[in-house]
Amino acid sequence: MGATLLTLLGSLVALALWAAHAATTPRHGVFDAPRLGDSLPREPVWLTSRDGTRLAAWFIAGRRRTTALSLHGYTACKDAMLSHAAFLHAAGYSLFLLDLRACGESQGRAVTLSGREREDVAAALTYLRTRPDVNPDQLGVLGLSLGGALAILAACDTPGVRAVVAESAFRSVRSAVRQNFRRFTRLPSVPCAELTLRLTERRHRVRADRVAPEREVARLRGCALLLIHAVDDAIISVADARAIYRRAPEPKECGWCRAPRTRWP
Repeated sequence: MGATLLTLLGSLVALALWAAHAATTPRHGVFDAPRLGDSLPREPVWLTSRDGTRLAAWFIAGRRRTTALSLHGYTACKDAMLSHAAFLHAAGYSLFLLDLRACGESQGRAVTLSGREREDVAAALTYLRTRPDVNPDQLGVLGLSLGGALAILAACDTPGVRAVVAESAFRSVRSAVRQNFRRFTRLPSVPCAELTLRLTERRHRVRADRVAPEREVARLRGCALLLIHAVDDAIISVADARAIYRRAPEPKECGWCRAPRTRWP
């Protein structure tokens, strides 16, 4: 019996190690259709995150010094934000499109599920505040999914951020992992998801609890926040957006609260 239990435990740990590797080294692609913004003039920029990781970015100058930092989602890269850059640039804004670590052209061995990516975003905002063609007190952050969660955290950390648009943001890393663990690994979420998360934390020296927009959004001051979420989102439940909204400071207005309940999942 003891030998059987040890074998099962060893198999479970091996599966969790495989899942941790798969989650932090995903296949990347561009999921932006139709492609807009390809013709925008882009200035290549390199910057360094807190741990020395070199990050690639594009600066797209607009008519205004007001600048929006654009953050892509999990398995994507800065190219996926070109469509958003196109309509914002048409409105006169300057844009800064960042490749998070281990994505696109940026260096890095692994995606750390927001643990180190939070430092990448901080490095981007610090860089933007040094540019003479950027108003350091008029910064915005637009993010999708993982990028949406990071956008909220960036606004909490950086007083100069005046506006955030977060599309399909998750309430916490644990929530995102639990919802998508089986989708990406084909393994049962219980108990593999939590074990995989713990192994990822240990291997990359990060803490999942540091990335919880639901908890930190209450710290927002002097920053407008727009949450966008599809009610039938199959990746991150709209319940995560509702959880963030409930903790967001007043004054606030809920658009989906006015929708008929029959449209809610």
